Amino acid sequence: MNKVTCEIMDTTLRDGEQMKDVTFSPSQKELIAHELLKIGVHRIEIASAHAVEQDRDAIERICKVAKEMNRLEAVEILGFVDNEKSVNWIKSLGIRTVNFLAKGSEEHCRKQLNKTPERHFNDLKKAIAYANEQGLGVNVYLEDWSNGEKYSPGYVDDIIKMLTGLNIKRIMLPDTLGILNFWEVESFVSRRIGEFPGIHFDFHAHNDLGMSTANSIAAIKAGVHGIHVTLNRLGERAGNASLYEIVADAKLCLDMDLGIDMTQFFKLKQIIEHTSRIRLQPHEPFIGENAIIHTAGIHAHGDKMGSVYKSIAAELMGKKMSYGLGKQSGKSTIEMNLLEMGMEKVSPEIIDAVTKKIRELGGLGKVVTQEDLYLLVMSLTETKEGAGKLPFTFLEVKADVSMNGARIGYVKIHLNDEIFEETAMGDGGYDAIMNALNKCLGKKNIKLPELADYRPRIPPGGQTGAIVETFIDWKGEKGLFSTVGIDTDQTIAAIKATEKMVNLVITGYKS
Repeated sequence: MNKVTCEIMDTTLRDGEQMKDVTFSPSQKELIAHELLKIGVHRIEIASAHAVEQDRDAIERICKVAKEMNRLEAVEILGFVDNEKSVNWIKSLGIRTVNFLAKGSEEHCRKQLNKTPERHFNDLKKAIAYANEQGLGVNVYLEDWSNGEKYSPGYVDDIIKMLTGLNIKRIMLPDTLGILNFWEVESFVSRRIGEFPGIHFDFHAHNDLGMSTANSIAAIKAGVHGIHVTLNRLGERAGNASLYEIVADAKLCLDMDLGIDMTQFFKLKQIIEHTSRIRLQPHEPFIGENAIIHTAGIHAHGDKMGSVYKSIAAELMGKKMSYGLGKQSGKSTIEMNLLEMGMEKVSPEIIDAVTKKIRELGGLGKVVTQEDLYLLVMSLTETKEGAGKLPFTFLEVKADVSMNGARIGYVKIHLNDEIFEETAMGDGGYDAIMNALNKCLGKKNIKLPELADYRPRIPPGGQTGAIVETFIDWKGEKGLFSTVGIDTDQTIAAIKATEKMVNLVITGYKS
């Protein structure tokens, strides 16, 4: 496999934060920067000069972390050609690299800056010289370079020629409006590399045409020396190129190892979902929930016979393939799930009955999880208490919620032939109910897992009486697991998901 010949520069904390409604706190920025540096990302762009005071705090935190990791040279900030202000601000924070924003098209130069190319070039020369005097490394963005290549290539020639005579590290070529296709990228990039073989060029893609990954891979194929990415494809408008896709596709399509630990991508994805409050689609390549799940029964049967349907995503990301449960499930699907769950001695009769039930539930459009499968097998298996009996049931649940007053929850439960009831207060109806439930279960020293995520889902166009699916992730001693409840009321759907969780804990499956 080819060794690293292309840097990855992640700009989640600068360009990624330009996505609508995305704002990271200083502590969140510190965490994200640490995780990126830890997995081997070569450079990170963390802010723009003259940022708000909150960003100054974040930059100081990131610098401290980077110093401790001996990676301060990897931290960069976007700066402007503004009479030394950006350079002074960046230097005051201890950052060692400025990424100057210059104009890569004549239209931007004349219309946005209202300057002639000669004046802009002279201003840029002065800014670079001052940054050099202050001991900063310099990279230069050619903003709107893609339009420059299309409509003013002579201007692009002139600015690159001017920059080659200055003390800079990199020239960065942004497809600022996401207008290029991959054959244009390959042509433009290979041309510039051929004309200026001693220059380090980066490529910066946007996803307006849905081509950010293809364009970035085309740039790497053309010999570019750096690619700009973000986590979870955050960025202006339709977002930027995805770190996950670029690193994985470089390996799969170009046989190129970029030196980044892909086994941490699922963790990074989850961090960004929580901090950005934007969830990725489950079918997102490589790191979507569905990317490592086979649903068709024929796929499960093929894998049962010897990994016929091997998952590239699962293998690259250090994950195991799993098998979705639903209307297309066959016996092999059930058997592969049971094997993964450590339930290898389930009778053929139970497997037949479970397969039929799972297919029925899937046909009704209901989400079926591995936890549901476990409870279904338990309910169909003869036990000391008799067939079809699970140890825990909610007999009654009530929530009294007031906008300005107390939120009170009441539960009455059946637990191993005993009945308990309690009342408690909470921050909301469900929280109060959980507090009351914990009081009941505490009498038997039963400790519940921590709630990790709560996701109600209502069909598009759903009315006030629409069916709600509530997905809850729980953090137990054996790791994360999920349960799903369905009802016309969101809170009751959550209660049904909680009932499943309690049974899983009591029976020892997820204790």
